[in-house]
Amino acid sequence: MSLSVKMSPNGGKTWRTVKVKKIGGTWTALVPNPASGAVTLRARATYASGGYTDVTIYRAYGIA
Repeated sequence: MSLSVKMSPNGGKTWRTVKVKKIGGTWTALVPNPASGAVTLRARATYASGGYTDVTIYRAYGIA
């Protein structure tokens, strides 16, 4: 399986690919914090069979 993650600091208008690491069997995305506002995350897990799953989380977390 592989995992790719993108982040958007502006509600999905622009996207930036972020680094993903597998640490002890757990996938971890290294998401930089924007100066302020909310972060939107988009991930795609691709399986060895060729299938995949996409998910987008709007306003995943906010920075005040």
